[in-house]
Amino acid sequence: MGFFNRLKQNFPKDWPTRIILPLLFILSLVGAYFGHQMVRRLVGSTTAFTLPGDPLLPQGDAETVDSTPTPDLAADLPAPDPWDGASRVNLLVMGLDLREGETVEDDAPRSETMILLSLWTL
Repeated sequence: MGFFNRLKQNFPKDWPTRIILPLLFILSLVGAYFGHQMVRRLVGSTTAFTLPGDPLLPQGDAETVDSTPTPDLAADLPAPDPWDGASRVNLLVMGLDLREGETVEDDAPRSETMILLSLWTL
């Protein structure tokens, strides 16, 4: 018996349920979209996750702020090796434990979660 035949047999027979079920499905899709947009804006605008060593971004109007980093603020890091597209890449994802009333400048931040991601192609 096919999937659609089983779905037709198990689908509600009364009209109020036939109307409410698709409306709930559409409402959940719309809610998921707007929830995604809200979280995306929230994460993009937060400054609670800046760590020492992060690049400094200009604040204020783009016309009035000089976006070139000063030599004492620029990080002097070596250039990473280019990825060949086939080798394994390991990423360490760390969560920041910043408690209420604390700032990053007060003390060294603590990591509450560490996840090691290992990505490779087959």
